Amino acid sequence: MLDHSPQILRQFGISPDDTTPQFQAAAPVVQVIDRICGAGKTSAMISSLNPLRQYLIVTPLLEDVQEIIHRAEVPLVQPVARLELANPDDPNDISHTKRGHLRELLMAGESVVCTHALYSDLAYVAREGLLTGYDICIDEVPKTSDLLSSGSKTPSADRVNGIVWRNQYLRDGYAEIRENRQVHPTDKWRNDVLRGENTLSQTLYSHAEAGCLWACGETVLVWELPVALLTSGRSLTIMTYRFAGSLLQAFMDKHGIRYEAGRTPEHQAEEERLRTRARELITVTTIPGIDGMQFTVNELDPGRLTATHQRRMVNALKRLRVTDLKEAPAGSVLVTSLKSLWYRDGKSEADLPPGSKPQPGPICKQGRKTTGLFNLSRWSANVTRGTNAFRDCQTVIYLYNKNLNPGIAKTLGVPSQGEFNDLFAVSEMVQFVYRSAIRDGKQITLYVPSKRMRSLFQRWLCGDI
Repeated sequence: MLDHSPQILRQFGISPDDTTPQFQAAAPVVQVIDRICGAGKTSAMISSLNPLRQYLIVTPLLEDVQEIIHRAEVPLVQPVARLELANPDDPNDISHTKRGHLRELLMAGESVVCTHALYSDLAYVAREGLLTGYDICIDEVPKTSDLLSSGSKTPSADRVNGIVWRNQYLRDGYAEIRENRQVHPTDKWRNDVLRGENTLSQTLYSHAEAGCLWACGETVLVWELPVALLTSGRSLTIMTYRFAGSLLQAFMDKHGIRYEAGRTPEHQAEEERLRTRARELITVTTIPGIDGMQFTVNELDPGRLTATHQRRMVNALKRLRVTDLKEAPAGSVLVTSLKSLWYRDGKSEADLPPGSKPQPGPICKQGRKTTGLFNLSRWSANVTRGTNAFRDCQTVIYLYNKNLNPGIAKTLGVPSQGEFNDLFAVSEMVQFVYRSAIRDGKQITLYVPSKRMRSLFQRWLCGDI
C-alpha cells in the first residue's frame, strides 16, 4: 500500500490546505526521498499533486512522461519540438525547439513534465527566473556528471577529442576556463553562433552557455547537472535510492546545496525486507569461459578489444544461449554492456533511419559465428532508471565492471578508487537489476562474469554494504 501520509506529502512541498502560492526568498532545501526500488515513490508523487500549484516534473524516459500525464489529476504539458515554426532566415530563433516551447509553457504558468534529457534547457529557463514559484520533482536520481571528452580521433557527436579541445577551442580563443574550472564560451564563440557561422560543436556550446561544462586539466571535459535547476524553484524533491555516498550527494556537497535526506527506521526496515526478498529471488552466477576477464571500459573498448578476448566472449555467450537459455522466450533476457559492444558501430534502432535494423556488435558476432543472443535479448544502458519496460525479463546479463571515471571523480572532489568507488558501482548495479522481473516479485537469474561486481552484489545482498 502506498504511503500518502501528511509527512510524505510535505516532502513534496505540498499541503492540501495550502491555497496561497508562495515564492521562495532563498534557494530551497532539497528534500531527498531515499526509498527502495518499487516502493511507490512515483505513484505517491502523482497522487499528491495539487491543482493550486505549479509543477516541473523531470523523469527519465518519454514513456514515463506520458504515464505521468495520463495518471495525474492535474493538467500537465510536455514540451515538444515544433518544426513548423522553424525560421530558416534566423538560425538563432529557438521558438520551434523543445527549449522554446518549454519557455513558453513556463511563462504561461503551465505545469510541465519532461525528461532528464532537457537538463541543459532547464538551466537556461532557471537562469531567466522562470522556475520561481515552481515545485520541482525529479523522479529517479539525476545524472550529475558525464564525460564529454574522448581520446578517439573520431568521437561521437556529443563528445570532442581532448587534443582538439585544447588546441582549437582553448588556444584559438573560443572558450576559457575560469578559476573554479568552469568552462565559459568567449565573445568570439558567441559571435560566431549569432552570425550562424559556428563550425564547432553546438552541443558543447549549449552546455558551456548553460553553465554545465567543467574542465579537468586541458583535455578532459565534464558535463555537470546545472546547479540553477536545484536552487531556483519554490521547492525541490528528488526521489532516489541509495543517496548516501552517491555522486548526487557529492555534487550537492561540492556546490553547497542544502538537503535533507534522513532515513527513518521504517525505511531502513523496508530496505532489509528488500534484501531478504532479493536473496530468495535472485540467483547470482557467472558465465563460464569469461570469468577471469576484468570487464572494465578500457579492456572492452571496441578499439582496444583484442581478437582473443572477442573470441572468448562470443564463444562463452554462444554456449550460454544453447544451454541455460535454450528455452528462453524472445525478449525475456535483459543485457547491459557498452553499447558499442552490443551493436555494430554502437547504433541501436533509435540511432538509425526509420525502417533500418541494428546489427550485432563485436561480442555478438565474429565472422560468421554468432552467439544467438542478439535477437533473443533486449539491451539497455547501464544507467537506465525508472522504467517498467523490462519488468518481464527474468534473466539479466551484466557485462560490466563498473568504476567511477577519474575525471568525473576529480571534478566532484571524491576518490576514484576504494570504498566510494565500490558504493558507486553496487548502487548502479542494484538499480539496474531492479528494472527486471524482480520488481513484480518474480525469480530472476543474474549472470555476472566480473568477479568484483559479483562479490559487491553478494555483499549488498548480505547487508555488508
